[in-house]
Amino acid sequence: CILDEVGILSPAYLKELIAYANNKQIRFINGAPDEKLVSTYKRLYMLSTDAQHRTIVRKLVSQS
Repeated sequence: CILDEVGILSPAYLKELIAYANNKQIRFINGAPDEKLVSTYKRLYMLSTDAQHRTIVRKLVSQS
């Protein structure tokens, strides 16, 4: 599920929404998550493109 405009949600509501989604096996994709909520996410990736326009995915954080 793509989640846009995360910054307009209150942090408490967003944490509740993420907990619900995780419980239902829903995966959120969003850009530039709020740094204060980084610990809420199970995994963070950095996506970039190379000179051949291929997407490079680098794992930044992974939590168990």
